Amino acid sequence: MQPGDVTATYADISRIEALTGHPPTVALEDGLVRLVQWPRKWTGARLA
Repeated sequence: MQPGDVTATYADISRIEALTGHPPTVALEDGLVRLVQWPRKWTGARLA
C-alpha cells in the first residue's frame, strides 16, 4: 500500500435497490471476473 490508499470501503447499495426495485444477483467477485472476461472474449473473436 502507498500513503493515502483507502484501506476499506463500505458501499451502501440500498438507494440503487430502492430506485430499481432489484437487489444484486451477481456477487462482486463474479461480476469482476465477468467484466474482465467479456472484452477478452470479443477481442479474441475478432482476431481469430
